[in-house]
Amino acid sequence: MTAGSGIFHQEMPKPSYDIDDKGNKILNTRNKGLQLWINLPHNMKLTDPVYRDIRADKIPIEDIDLGKVKIVSGSYNGIGGLVKVKSPVMPLYLHIEIEKGGTFKYNIDRSYTTLAFIISGSGYFDDIQPLISEGYLVIYGDGDEIRVRASEYSSLSFILLAGKPIREPIAWYGPIVMNRYDEIEEAFRELKNGTFIRNKNPLFE
Repeated sequence: MTAGSGIFHQEMPKPSYDIDDKGNKILNTRNKGLQLWINLPHNMKLTDPVYRDIRADKIPIEDIDLGKVKIVSGSYNGIGGLVKVKSPVMPLYLHIEIEKGGTFKYNIDRSYTTLAFIISGSGYFDDIQPLISEGYLVIYGDGDEIRVRASEYSSLSFILLAGKPIREPIAWYGPIVMNRYDEIEEAFRELKNGTFIRNKNPLFE
C-alpha cells in the first residue's frame, strides 16, 4: 500500500482453527505478521494512494540448494517480485527459507541499508558472529555480499530487506509520517476537518 496523499484502511487477520483429539474446533491464536513502512521522499509524499492485495500463491519462488526464496519486491536471479514500490528507493524484500545446514548468498549494493529479521529457527548471519534466533533483527554494515547459514539443529526462515537511504528528516506521529512536525499538525487538522482524503475513488472509501 502507498499511503500517499491519504488513505483509510484496516488490516485484520482471519481466524483459523485447529482440531483437537476429540474432533472439536479450537481457535488458533498463533499469528505472526510483519509491517514494513517505507518512507517516501518529500516530493512524493502527496502522491495518489495505491492499494494492492497479493496472494501467497502469486508470489514468485526460486528454489535454491536446501531451501527457497520468495521474491516479494526487488529481484533475485533475474526474477522480479510482484510489488512495484512507487518510490526511487525500490527496496528488496525476500522471504528465505533454508533447511538446517543450508546456505543462502546474495550480492548487495554497498550503498543500501540492509536488514534481516528472523521469523523462525536460527542461523549464522556472518561467519564470525554467534548463532542468531527467532525474533532478532540483524543490521548489516559495510560489504557487498550477504551469506547466511542455517544452524545444524534447525531450519531457518527470515526476511531480507535492502533499500537506498533517502537521507531526509522524518517526523512521525501515529500513522502519519512526514518530514516536519508542522506537516504532521496540518495532517491532523485535515483529519479533524474531514479534508484528509483527497482521492475520492470509491476503492479508498
